[in-house]
Amino acid sequence: NELIDRFHSFRFYLQTYLKKMPRILAFFGSELLLAENPSIDNQEILNNYRDLGVIHILSISGLHVGIYTLVVSAICFWLKLTEEETFLCCLFILLFGIFLSNGQAGFIRASLSYVLGKLFKFKKWQVSRVDILGLTCLLHLLINPRLFMGVGAILSYVLAFGLQLTDKMTNLKRSIALNLFLTPLLLFYFFQFNLLTVAFNMLVVPYFNWIVMPITFVNLV
Repeated sequence: NELIDRFHSFRFYLQTYLKKMPRILAFFGSELLLAENPSIDNQEILNNYRDLGVIHILSISGLHVGIYTLVVSAICFWLKLTEEETFLCCLFILLFGIFLSNGQAGFIRASLSYVLGKLFKFKKWQVSRVDILGLTCLLHLLINPRLFMGVGAILSYVLAFGLQLTDKMTNLKRSIALNLFLTPLLLFYFFQFNLLTVAFNMLVVPYFNWIVMPITFVNLV
């Protein structure tokens, strides 16, 4: 209980710390670390991302899990830890990340996929990524039976499945296929779809991943 209380205190400290930041930095920091919008004033920014069809880049998901595990693995490699010890360190960081993000479905999905993939690798079992995604979904449903009552979880798993199906396509074809894949869901839940979403994704996503995210984390530190 004392450890959980400390985690809650740390999360509250982060919320307070981020509120002192400039508006845009507070917005990105809160979205990327805590999966929450710090102010109602930022609703306009969220609406702009949604209208462009790139709202998914603000979700804590596979990219963040990849960054966290890469950084932790690099540190563990420098400390000359074994692969199993590195995995345990990554597991702890991911559990802490799940807590900070308030159990966001995309982050849990990506974390479970990483853990299952590593466990199968240690056991030397050949399991396809699609099967790992399916097992991840089943485990996630055991943890949260009401999982797919949330739009975020549905979009996260559908997008992850689409990424598996389009794995061998070129970037342009993949982007078009994924947008066609998601269009029915976007129309059903948000009643809108941007015809230029493919172009916006190809332009905005690399810019966000390689410029905005690193600058945000560096400025927060």
